[in-house]
Amino acid sequence: RDLNGKVSFEEAAWGIRSFADAPINASALDVSDILFRTNRDCGRSVAHTNDAAFVLDCAAEYARKSLRQQRVLPRDDLELGVVFNHYDPEPSLSDEPPNRPGPVCEDIVDEAPRSCASFAAMGYCVASCSPYWHGRHNGNGHHEARSVVASYSAAAADFNVTMLVSSDFHMEPWYDTSNNRGQEAGGDYRVSRYVESTVDMRYVCRDATEGGEVADGCPVTNRNDPPLNFVNTHIDWFFQHQSGAQTISDNTYDGGGDGGGGGDGRVESSSSDESVVVALIVGDVQAHDESQDYMQQDWIDNIYDSTSTVLQEIMSDGRFSGPDHLFLCAGNNDGPHSSIFVDPDNEDDMKASWAWAQAMVDNGIVTNGLQRTYANGLTQIELFNSTGYYLKSMPGTASSVFVMLLNTNLGVDNQVQNAAITSDLQWIKELGASVMVLGHYPSVMDSGMNNPMFAGYEDVVFHTFAGHTHVADDTDTAARFTQVGAVSQVRLQNSTSR
Repeated sequence: RDLNGKVSFEEAAWGIRSFADAPINASALDVSDILFRTNRDCGRSVAHTNDAAFVLDCAAEYARKSLRQQRVLPRDDLELGVVFNHYDPEPSLSDEPPNRPGPVCEDIVDEAPRSCASFAAMGYCVASCSPYWHGRHNGNGHHEARSVVASYSAAAADFNVTMLVSSDFHMEPWYDTSNNRGQEAGGDYRVSRYVESTVDMRYVCRDATEGGEVADGCPVTNRNDPPLNFVNTHIDWFFQHQSGAQTISDNTYDGGGDGGGGGDGRVESSSSDESVVVALIVGDVQAHDESQDYMQQDWIDNIYDSTSTVLQEIMSDGRFSGPDHLFLCAGNNDGPHSSIFVDPDNEDDMKASWAWAQAMVDNGIVTNGLQRTYANGLTQIELFNSTGYYLKSMPGTASSVFVMLLNTNLGVDNQVQNAAITSDLQWIKELGASVMVLGHYPSVMDSGMNNPMFAGYEDVVFHTFAGHTHVADDTDTAARFTQVGAVSQVRLQNSTSR
């Protein structure tokens, strides 16, 4: 902002161009003052000259997208009209919204922050009402940071997110359609795996345990860990029925409290046409008994391949719009069984843990995008590579909702993970935002927002999820906890190791 509180679009565009020409590193851009927008935000909204920061946000996202595509940004590409033509063939640029005089956005935020919800819903002050800090001229020729607005409704850039929340895929790479009741898995009834469990045979269905023919259509047994095409039909069904799906939206929150906007943890139905779509997977994408004792492929390579395959299948047709829209936490069958990052001194378990983690990083699920740092200067990826813990922003919520993904194999007293949880909850609270928390084991998660790991930040926790049991249960709205069912066909038989 200039000293008169306005933005020169030409200067803003050239500021972004300068960043585009600079090396991409932490010092090249302070993202704390830019609220990155998406194509949906910039294409659907009306840009008003009294909220110039919104135009800057869209220009920043255009520049950022070009950087991801390794494009050089010509000067003309950042002219105001060109930026919005990139998102909308008929952009709406006006001095005032129709039928109503435009508010002065900084006055609204500073003097009547609770009005932000209604104004942002009409397209006013979308950026100025964000939870990020923005510079404000103090009358002395300098800028000072405006304190974060306490009410969640002040972060009410209109958002609407449809979520697929599922768990326990247990995708079997070598599926035997005859249901051999664990003949090649130590007698584990949950697994129907044929003998030729090699790299070349991955995701080929056979109709016998040994020497069978390729099974056309891969008919399922309704009893065992499912094949790859079963996972695909799970995704297909979700999109076919998405119009009746449950969503989170800005009016879900009550705006109370001094910090985050925990609200009452409800979800609401909404039209899929209005929603950003994300997938939250509460662990266990690997099949049971994927150890070297029960397969011919190298088990470390299999961990990487199985994890990557599930992630790539979910993202393959673009319906989830890339890795930013996909969240997966570690289950007890992911990586080494019940041991992912549990024992740093166990060389084999750590190799298996790193194979799972590398698949997550290589597929863009875990990044340093939030630029968070933790104890001993660890980046987000470095922390993830030692604990399996990470934090991401929920797309379509203007960074007002985050997703925290725990490694519950570590239990409730792992000092490194717990320190990261507390650090991230404090950061989220300072932003005036909220967080959803995913963790595989219900024994760790079923107390919901009252979990001792979240002590002091209960108002920040919007909802919590667990998997593992293969049985869905009614949401505990008081605790904000949901027990998520399984994709796998396996129905448990009083098993304690799932």
